[in-house]
Amino acid sequence: MNNGEIPKFTGNFFREIPHPYIKNNELKHYEEKAVMYELIEDEDKNYWARRNRKDWSTMPNLWGPYD
Repeated sequence: MNNGEIPKFTGNFFREIPHPYIKNNELKHYEEKAVMYELIEDEDKNYWARRNRKDWSTMPNLWGPYD
């Protein structure tokens, strides 16, 4: 963390993709872009494969103690 700022969150098991049906010009002014999320199916990043391996080594520490 820099200067007490929380870094931008990036998902570990989903990726952001353009929405296939909603066009950006159909959005209200406060929404930036039409997106949706898809499950990452890569073997190394797949949630279910990691769960079976009990491999959480690269996951962020959500519950502390914090460094």
